[in-house]
Amino acid sequence: MICINFLHGVTGEVAEIPSPYKAIIYFELDGVLQTAYLKSQRFYKNGKHLCDNQNLQKFLKIGYKVKFSCHLIDNPDPGQCQWFVTSCWRHNDDKDTRLVMSTGIMNVAGTIIDLKQRHGTLLMTDLLGTEYRVHFLASKVYLFGKRVSSSKPLSSQLHIDDQVYFDAIPCFPEENRHNCNWFATCVHKGKKPEKLSYYVQNKVDSKDLLTAVEADDNLVGNEVLDNFSTINGSPTHCQQQEIDILENAVKQTGNSNEEFQSPEIFGVSDMEFLTEETSSKHIEPHPRLSAKMLQELKMVTNNPRAVFATTEGFILEILNEEYGVILGEFKRNIFQTILFHRSNAFLFGMSLANTKLTEIFIDGDRVRFIAVDAPKQFVCDWIAIQVSVACHGLAEDSDLPEEEITEGLPLE
Repeated sequence: MICINFLHGVTGEVAEIPSPYKAIIYFELDGVLQTAYLKSQRFYKNGKHLCDNQNLQKFLKIGYKVKFSCHLIDNPDPGQCQWFVTSCWRHNDDKDTRLVMSTGIMNVAGTIIDLKQRHGTLLMTDLLGTEYRVHFLASKVYLFGKRVSSSKPLSSQLHIDDQVYFDAIPCFPEENRHNCNWFATCVHKGKKPEKLSYYVQNKVDSKDLLTAVEADDNLVGNEVLDNFSTINGSPTHCQQQEIDILENAVKQTGNSNEEFQSPEIFGVSDMEFLTEETSSKHIEPHPRLSAKMLQELKMVTNNPRAVFATTEGFILEILNEEYGVILGEFKRNIFQTILFHRSNAFLFGMSLANTKLTEIFIDGDRVRFIAVDAPKQFVCDWIAIQVSVACHGLAEDSDLPEEEITEGLPLE
């Protein structure tokens, strides 16, 4: 199915900057000049969302090339832009860079091309001719506002060639049998669910985070969770490792002048196992704490509004059997920290969701990852939605159960 109202990964040029917080972008579509409207709140610098009231002219000049995604504006007035930019960043022509930026997909139409018992595949083609293969799980499917029954196979509720709407985030195609480079966070026919567990990162007070949902489509990604800082003003263990290994080449994520405030949200009021030096290198969190933290990490990583960074790095430290920290190279000799959970990790195509990370990785192992910007003052700079050390796709004759492979996609 061709999606006519959405474009992803478009390259354009800044044509006008009429105010400090607005810009007009020109690009071509089928040989016809198109105009797209950009607001400063939709611009990202190095994968990080601009703060409110930050001057767009500090980052963009007329003639700069940019990458962006946009939605078609319904019935624009004469002289108005035809497209509205949902996410935008500077285009990097440096062939040596390993960093690839992308944005999620929201509210677009696709066609079901494959159905299994509890999962399936969608196909969508945009106006640029780019195909998007999207893997989805039954737990993400809604029919007229209600989640599909878990007691029935998907084929009894959906059919091949059905047209549905979906939101999706990127994933590594090599890590699933269906060669999908997108994973659906919501698939629906009819009314879209009013409350999805996406993490809303803009203009949301930290006290209201757990009730902040995607009901208001005007909200876009920014910074929340102002309660995270270093322990008693000292660098965290992860930060000290960065300093020891890379000295000034590594970005320090903490603020040495801030006092520690006990987090009221994110399910981590006892988060010392991730942040505090102790006599034990591998500390096992309380099961209930771990489950709540993982659930709220999903609210960050499953947000299709986010901008995603894909690059490489190495294991900085395995914190316990579930969590680890990667040191990722975002630019030459510029490193940042990435937290990951085992449910997002792969070893040569095999999901590590039920494996102890302490038995798999050692410090220094090379990995690649897809990650999203972490909340402000979080213990790491980024949170991974997928981590992989695979050098090739999953073998066709693999004897791994299909469901095990399926569940290894980004956090459900």
